[in-house]
Amino acid sequence: MAVRAADLWRLLAKVGNANAAGEYYLPDIVMLAAEEKRASAVIETDPDEVAGVNSRAELAEVEGLWQRRRRAQAMADGASLAAPETVWFAWDTKIGRDVTIGPNVVFGPGVAIADDVTIHAFCHLEGAVVARGAIVGPYARLRPGAEIGASAHVGNFVEIKKAVIDTIPTFNCDHRTFLASGIV
Repeated sequence: MAVRAADLWRLLAKVGNANAAGEYYLPDIVMLAAEEKRASAVIETDPDEVAGVNSRAELAEVEGLWQRRRRAQAMADGASLAAPETVWFAWDTKIGRDVTIGPNVVFGPGVAIADDVTIHAFCHLEGAVVARGAIVGPYARLRPGAEIGASAHVGNFVEIKKAVIDTIPTFNCDHRTFLASGIV
């Protein structure tokens, strides 16, 4: 419900609770505004968008509906989800094109995945950035501040927090030259 701020408090002050439940009902302000010859409008939308949540069970149901829509959108945008019903997104998860996501992957808030990334099964990512062509997991946990560079590989059972993982340039030389380069 949207109400002009200038009218809201005045109308709320007029809402009564003379009903069987003794409750105050916000929709009563529509009738009160009509008594003042004020206009109202109805906007129709998908019922899932305005579902009431009055219990933990209803909250879980609404979350499930949102997750199904989000998974479908990710696949429509070019991601492959091996077992879509097992992938969980946060509200702000960003997924690039040609990304492959294995089963049982959880995206917490603040995750950005570039194009051509593979996230293997049972990974948990939160507050992490994964660059193009990287491979993560399986069973990897990327925590806030983790930055995975282009084409870098994060192995299985690895946890990374507040760290940058990047690829090392490949040199065509023997090991003594490589060590002398100062990279290691």
